[in-house]
Amino acid sequence: MKQKMSLKEINATRNHAKFPWNMRVLSYASLPFSYIFINFLPFTANQITFMWGILALVGIFFIALGGYWNFLIGIIIFQFSLLIDHIDGSVARARKNSTIGGLYLDFFWHYIHRALLMLALGIGLFVMTKNTLYFYLGIWCSFLFLFDNITKLKVYETMLAFNRFDLLKKKENLDKTSEYLQTKDNLNKKLKIYIGELMRPNQPFSLIFWAILFNLAIPYLIFMSIVLPFIFIDTFIKVYLKIGNLPLYKDKTG
Repeated sequence: MKQKMSLKEINATRNHAKFPWNMRVLSYASLPFSYIFINFLPFTANQITFMWGILALVGIFFIALGGYWNFLIGIIIFQFSLLIDHIDGSVARARKNSTIGGLYLDFFWHYIHRALLMLALGIGLFVMTKNTLYFYLGIWCSFLFLFDNITKLKVYETMLAFNRFDLLKKKENLDKTSEYLQTKDNLNKKLKIYIGELMRPNQPFSLIFWAILFNLAIPYLIFMSIVLPFIFIDTFIKVYLKIGNLPLYKDKTG
């Protein structure tokens, strides 16, 4: 019979300090759930990733129904799905079966949820107020999040198209999508990272969570519809500046 892992052993496999405060809270809170999944449930890490992704969609559906209580139920379900998101990694490490497929699913869900949350909020506010402006603002914000992600992904597609795998290995040439994992940042840099976390609706305790909690969904959607174009433009400029002058072909003399 396989020996069970203790909470202490599971906790030892995690580096809570690498996360910003909002993710760190869920990292600690998910430990008892990880204990249950690792020791008593047969689900694989990839199955757990799939489950929390679907659960998040349920929360997003409630938000699209409109009304304060549907908003609140939806965002709580979504926050719980983010807590479950911390479990799949623990299960993978405990059973030594981490896969590329699991990481793909994780990235897929996060970027899809980011856009769908804004779309659902726009639909929900339209249902509440019958004002089509909020519906269109939801679409606007949703597409801007998708475009922001496409801008980053096109870097990799471009390099792969011309067999520049060597450039993919040079992290300084790529957009840093895991900047918050750095543990030695100064206070100013950490503050910027935390603000970025708040702006992403699919992150724990982000602005959308507090806006819904305090019934400020309308000003939040308007605020995001104004800010997101600047974020998208900033991302595009930063990505281009990092790759704009990189050679298309390898130096055969090198």
